[in-house]
Amino acid sequence: MTQPRSLLNAGIAFFYVFTLVFIRSVVFDLREIQTDQLVGRETIPIVIGKERTKVLLAALTALLFAAMLTALWSGVFTRAGWLMLLPILYTCGYLYLFHKRAIMHGITFEVIVGGKFLLVGLLALIGWKM
Repeated sequence: MTQPRSLLNAGIAFFYVFTLVFIRSVVFDLREIQTDQLVGRETIPIVIGKERTKVLLAALTALLFAAMLTALWSGVFTRAGWLMLLPILYTCGYLYLFHKRAIMHGITFEVIVGGKFLLVGLLALIGWKM
């Protein structure tokens, strides 16, 4: 594998992980917006507003999906990379549930939002064995 190709793979992998972690963090900030306002924290939902934050999360998810599709179609990743689209779809699902207030608090929220990383790890292991 050539050096530029390795850097491209690393850059896309970094963007993938960074975006998933960023989305998770901001969803937790959305959930705790009232508490953060009381203690004076300046989180993204407080600075740009709740609705704009939701738009930002949707846009980042769409951008991540498009970037992964582009990388897969151009042959940057192996066919195992197709599995990594599933956590993005999973993210779309829990963002929708969060927007509809179907999940907001408690252990269910924690498991659903944090479960994405277990899914990523499991799919990476499966893809590695392919």
